Amino acid sequence: MDERTETLFESLDGLLAAPKLDPDVVVGLFSAEIEGNVERSTRAFAVFEGPCSGDIAVKLEMRIPIEPKGRQDALIIVTLPRSMTLTTAQVFEHYGREYAFSLSDPERVERRTSFRYKHDGGDLSFVFDGNEERALEVVIDRAGWR
Repeated sequence: MDERTETLFESLDGLLAAPKLDPDVVVGLFSAEIEGNVERSTRAFAVFEGPCSGDIAVKLEMRIPIEPKGRQDALIIVTLPRSMTLTTAQVFEHYGREYAFSLSDPERVERRTSFRYKHDGGDLSFVFDGNEERALEVVIDRAGWR
């Protein structure tokens, strides 16, 4: 496993262990510069997004609930660089084989597969290009917590 993959896994594990997805911590981990996106924000969630300058991500998006309910927290989407070749084998080796698998709509041009892991720290999903053995995005979802 290369250094970037190890750094990504360490960052994700740290976020899953954190009691809250603190925007300052998330931005720091992924060397991101995010701004609010009014067009994509809703009454329920404020959307922040922007580029990353580090080695493990090219874009970060955070969706933060406007009025959180109970333990509800943010959702983050990390877009990985094309040069990073995170494979399913690496994901399975680190996170195991207890996951939910899903495929994108077969009518879509962009075929996607995803592997979702349930953790105490939120749902962790790896989204793969359906035509290549390469992860495109990683998602931590705590927005559905209650």
